[in-house]
Amino acid sequence: MTTNQLKFLLLAFFLSIIGLASAQTYTINGLCYSIIETDGVKSAQVEQHPGTLTGNINVPPTVNIGGADYTVTSIAHSAFYGDEITSITLPNTIVQIGEEAFGDCRNLTSISLPSALKTIESGAFSGSALYAITIPRSVTSIDGNIVAGCEYLDNITVEAGNAVYDSRNNCNAVIQKDENTLIFGCKNTAIPSDVEHIGPYAFVNCKELTYITFPEG
Repeated sequence: MTTNQLKFLLLAFFLSIIGLASAQTYTINGLCYSIIETDGVKSAQVEQHPGTLTGNINVPPTVNIGGADYTVTSIAHSAFYGDEITSITLPNTIVQIGEEAFGDCRNLTSISLPSALKTIESGAFSGSALYAITIPRSVTSIDGNIVAGCEYLDNITVEAGNAVYDSRNNCNAVIQKDENTLIFGCKNTAIPSDVEHIGPYAFVNCKELTYITFPEG
């Protein structure tokens, strides 16, 4: 084995150790958490868990890991994907919901999003059984269609005072204000006359959508 090959193997070994350390999770009351760091501040993130969760789930605002208290600030990618939960309570400490975090939760019919939430990633609620969703005024980043395949969804609202998004004229859609772009809608969406663009996948897998009227011009 050459010196370069040995260096490469040692580097790969140390990187794998670092990766394992960063992926460490802790199970507390049936939920899995990891410790993350953002801008020098450590907090807890809800992670994927073994098995399938059912019934009502309550995510606490803080968890104790190794004798230290951490604020729970985010829900990881696919954290509850495919679970059979019927309801979930999220604390107002949550600022981010990851990609497909509640994807394919076929029994989840409603959810109240936290008042401090800032970021919702793509497909966060895709394939769930939500009937309605309200985007809090605190949200500043929505990564595309977060409700793709939600066949029962018929009510979409953006809370008044949101600086980035609105649901003007009770349109049952989320519109990005600065570009007048419809980000995503549902089977009951009425496209406002001042919308200039429709985002990619805005109505993807909207199986209950039978017709849609586009404004003139």
